[in-house]
Amino acid sequence: MRFTILGRSPAVPNPGEACAGYLIEGGRTRVMVDVGPGTVAQLLRLCNPWELDAVIVSHMHTDHFLDLVTMRYSFPWKDDANPKLKVYMPPGATAQMETIARGIGIPEYFARSFAFFEHDGVVVPLVPGLVVD
Repeated sequence: MRFTILGRSPAVPNPGEACAGYLIEGGRTRVMVDVGPGTVAQLLRLCNPWELDAVIVSHMHTDHFLDLVTMRYSFPWKDDANPKLKVYMPPGATAQMETIARGIGIPEYFARSFAFFEHDGVVVPLVPGLVVD
């Protein structure tokens, strides 16, 4: 398993650093944990967002999820032949993301490419296929 720190800054970013974001790779599986501002730019140095199997957002502070907006711009438009990226978030987060999408002016902004699932806030779901060796 490989664990890469994409960003580690607090809500007020350190100069030249991204906020919270981590890439976990095991076997053929890639999972991003937290998507704080600046982390998508760091992710693009290692892989494309469409190579991710899932994203897990630990909690809904902006320094842990706000780059989902940026990731959506980097993620291809999906159709029936291409599955959406699974994004696991805390309870109530789906409604928050729908509010952000309406604020952007495109209500289906996230729904076209991401499939949101809510975890119980304590136990983050295991991602099938992640191999720890």
